[in-house]
Amino acid sequence: MNKKNTYIKHLKLSDGLIAKLVFAPELIDQKFDLEKLEIAFNASTNIIQDNRNVIKKVTLGDQQTVIKSFKPPNVLQGIIYRYLRTTKARRSYEHSATLKSQSIDTPKPLGYVEVFNRFRLCQSYFISDLLNYDFLIRDIISQPHKDQTDILEQFTQFTFNMHQKGVLHLDYSLGNIGINKENNHYRFSLFDINRMRFGEVSAIEGIKNFSRISSEPETITLLSSEYARLANIPNKKAYLALSNAVKKTNNHFLRKRNLKQIL
Repeated sequence: MNKKNTYIKHLKLSDGLIAKLVFAPELIDQKFDLEKLEIAFNASTNIIQDNRNVIKKVTLGDQQTVIKSFKPPNVLQGIIYRYLRTTKARRSYEHSATLKSQSIDTPKPLGYVEVFNRFRLCQSYFISDLLNYDFLIRDIISQPHKDQTDILEQFTQFTFNMHQKGVLHLDYSLGNIGINKENNHYRFSLFDINRMRFGEVSAIEGIKNFSRISSEPETITLLSSEYARLANIPNKKAYLALSNAVKKTNNHFLRKRNLKQIL
């Protein structure tokens, strides 16, 4: 990303709020401000996701974009994001640029917005280009597919190569991996990338990265054996590592769900 052409602006808003707007070159000439962005976002009915965070397709000027509005943090979280930790919106923007530089597919980052008051983060947005995909990895896992084995093997190879580049997606789940078919080859792309780790990834860490993909023994066997082949480690070691990671992940989400029901 060309930082020299990046547009950065700080705006003083009403009620003591301050907004930081960061735009890539594609959005600099659109001449819109935070108010126009929020109006366009709220007016859009082209919803991709509407739960904890809200994601919509939004036209900004003549640019087709996808905007992710992160759930406003609670007071403590907001203070942490104000003083101690980079916001999810900024991380999404910067991680996207890093992935692009590594030739890993992800929507092109176009900008982010942070809104603070004196003490904490109040709201944030991440803006990206629209990246179309044919289906998600979820569709391959949840429904029979004639090319399922081939897709999962290629998915494992994509994941291994990503790890070899020192990239570990910390939210590697069924809804965050898009797939495009190109002849007999499948191209994979990553979404929801605010939680990433960059640095050396060991073979066992890499295998455990599949823990949220499937709990089915057949799929665990396929993923672990292909990764073991690529990483040159024993199949049994890889299978046990992934199986234990799947159990740990499932137990974590079960405890979390039970706690929410109690509360």
